[in-house]
Amino acid sequence: MKKTKPLTIVMVSLLPILMAMPLFFLGKPKFKYLVGELAYCLFICDVIIGLRPRWLEKRIELKTLYLVHGFMAIFAVGLAIIHELLSHLHGLAGTMGNIAFYGSIGFAVLELIFLSNQFLYDIPIVNQVLKVIRWLSSRLYISRELNLFLHLFTPFIVIFVFLHVLLIPKFSHNSNFMFFFVSYFGIFIFLYLYYGIYTKLHVSHYVVTSINQENNHSFELTLTYKFGKHLKIKGGQFIFIATPFSFISEYHPFSVLAVKDNGKQIKLGIKEEGDFTKKMAQLQKGTMIRIKGVYGHMTAPSNKQPVICIAGGIGITPCISLLSSLPTQRQGILLWSVHAKNDLIFQNELTKLVQTHPNVKVICHISSEEGHLNENKLNNDLNSLKSKNNANYFICGPQRMSNSITTDLEKIGISSRHILSEGFIF
Repeated sequence: MKKTKPLTIVMVSLLPILMAMPLFFLGKPKFKYLVGELAYCLFICDVIIGLRPRWLEKRIELKTLYLVHGFMAIFAVGLAIIHELLSHLHGLAGTMGNIAFYGSIGFAVLELIFLSNQFLYDIPIVNQVLKVIRWLSSRLYISRELNLFLHLFTPFIVIFVFLHVLLIPKFSHNSNFMFFFVSYFGIFIFLYLYYGIYTKLHVSHYVVTSINQENNHSFELTLTYKFGKHLKIKGGQFIFIATPFSFISEYHPFSVLAVKDNGKQIKLGIKEEGDFTKKMAQLQKGTMIRIKGVYGHMTAPSNKQPVICIAGGIGITPCISLLSSLPTQRQGILLWSVHAKNDLIFQNELTKLVQTHPNVKVICHISSEEGHLNENKLNNDLNSLKSKNNANYFICGPQRMSNSITTDLEKIGISSRHILSEGFIF
């Protein structure tokens, strides 16, 4: 079971500090310059993290990666504010610095909106403040698509900071300082061109071959390989896709429901929740789809212990593909909680799963009739497992539901090291 490696997070967090050290000691060793140099290094690392390099995503879950990305941006802006208060440059150097400064504040606000929707809603006091930010963002029509589009301009913060320092004589005349400063900028440009442009052009192209409506708000989308990079997808993983109506560089994550012919045919389970997914439901056969991937740590572990998937709503999608990828002799349980019977979708895929994997048990809970999953219900559903304490647990659903299920599993004796909760970040 792959989970975020804490050492990787520590290394990523310490990297900007290590980068700033030679700039501080070789330049002007004053506090106001230290915070500015550290902000510069944080911005470089933050922009690259936001591009989701595959080597990094393999070591850090995507939701954790975005969390690091968001807080790194906010921390960088905090340092930039301190630097601005302590420094008062005029002329062209000051102008470059001000452009970077005010631009970074704008991006920090976007990150705060993003984090408030994803991670901070459980903190009552903080949430009250963030409610105002969310209200303002809705009034200003700051959508996910606009957020992604504005993020295309984040590299300019680094560029303007670079020009800002380059125009200050006491730094530009220091060859030792400039060696590291320019080297960091050169590495940043190379990585951005590679991860921000090349990898976005070098994508897979699939075409829509069918759309099957499951209920009033969910559908199954089938895509067939056309050309480009061939995807190697494991059960439980997800991909990022872009359509002809997407914004520039706009990709959305979707779970893979099923894979056929070694990735040449992909089925996605999609719930119509926003403008993008509603437009996807109207796609015509033959429409070209661009795919970036593959992402996700929700894959079958190499051990032989039972696999338990606990899904909420549309979270059933990766659970079906994960359990379908198991050896037929391996034991598995699917606990699926939905609001109403009409939400029991993808019946064809579930039927295939049960037929091909006789050791997989499917249990459905209707929350409007039975109430939400809790400690007692989980205990009863897992009683058939002799080794439930050593089984592999995967949770996929709304964040609140995932947090609640994780707590309940720990109450019945399941160690957190056996639990993986993976969700999408929008």
